[in-house]
Amino acid sequence: MRRSTKGRTEKFRKVDLLAGADSLPVHAEVKGSVWVGAGTIMAGLFLGGVLVRSIFLGPMRDWMGIVLFVCFIAFVVWTAVLCGIKELMLHRAWDVTANGVECREREIRVWKEWSEPLSAYEGVLARQELLPVGKRMRVVYSIELVHRSDDAKSVMLYSSVAPEGLRASQERAARLFNLPALTVSAAGIEKRQAEDLDKSVRERVAEAGLPVTFDPASKPPGKSLTVRVDGDALVLSAPGRSLIVRHGWVFPALILGGGAIGAAGLLEPEQPTTLALMVGSLSILAGVGALVFFLLLKEELVVSSTEVRKRWRHPWGGFFEAAVPAEEIEDVIIQTPPDGQGMATVQVISDSPVLQFGVGLPKVDKEWVRDCVIAVISK
Repeated sequence: MRRSTKGRTEKFRKVDLLAGADSLPVHAEVKGSVWVGAGTIMAGLFLGGVLVRSIFLGPMRDWMGIVLFVCFIAFVVWTAVLCGIKELMLHRAWDVTANGVECREREIRVWKEWSEPLSAYEGVLARQELLPVGKRMRVVYSIELVHRSDDAKSVMLYSSVAPEGLRASQERAARLFNLPALTVSAAGIEKRQAEDLDKSVRERVAEAGLPVTFDPASKPPGKSLTVRVDGDALVLSAPGRSLIVRHGWVFPALILGGGAIGAAGLLEPEQPTTLALMVGSLSILAGVGALVFFLLLKEELVVSSTEVRKRWRHPWGGFFEAAVPAEEIEDVIIQTPPDGQGMATVQVISDSPVLQFGVGLPKVDKEWVRDCVIAVISK
């Protein structure tokens, strides 16, 4: 199966083509924003006018400088106008019937129509990607109707920066089109038929559709993961590397910033140094405190036959706790990370929420956790 790269080359746009759709046919449209398009054009023209006026009012007299400045103005105005026109012209419409998919696309350089039978599609793919959202890169959760041979005829059905709702939308699309649900995992592309999507892990194990390979007497193969028994539950604990990766810049920034402020205070003997030294000392203490907090932080997964619970723990308590009843868990996989993330996790998947555990754990530990969770919740 080929994977479309269309979503990776476009700026993120929130999409939900199947919102409220329960049966075929389905009609959906995506249009550019009139306000964004017109605003971009007006902003470009206004900026161009300001720059042109500066030529006549400014001290510039060299003809070569004027030519270069005019070229710069033309580039700015042309770029803004082009982006605005592109936004205004954007219009895509899809009609999905029992016979197939019909699409009409209109963009600044594209004007085409095409149709394909549903049998030409491989399935409904759920995936994660790292895409520009606003001024920073964020993980985007998307669902795509994947064509077997032509990426240009794959259809983005859903995209969001929040993982909640991804699974439910994929199930609805797979049942609607009667196509397999596809998920990218560390093992490759996993396929589930539309009629099996409502089945929990427990039901699939009972029907022998999902093998249980976990040995209850086994221990985690690596040294990072620890296990303890708490009543009728297993508590799996790993270093809190996820938050360290995301927020680890905090403590070196505070320590370095505090040291710089304190040094500045000491190097200015003619100025009062008390405030600088106080701010510097507090920053260093905060940085050291943050470092200690991150080093003591633990990521825990509590697994029992009734539920799976994810939480963060430190010596003074816990936070960010969420749980999923065992009978609602539909899959347990090692999720392939988005491009550029470099961090796979064990994901306990339900319609909502999705629990993620084990950033930074070795692959063998993640596989042990996945097999352990499947074995315990299937009892």
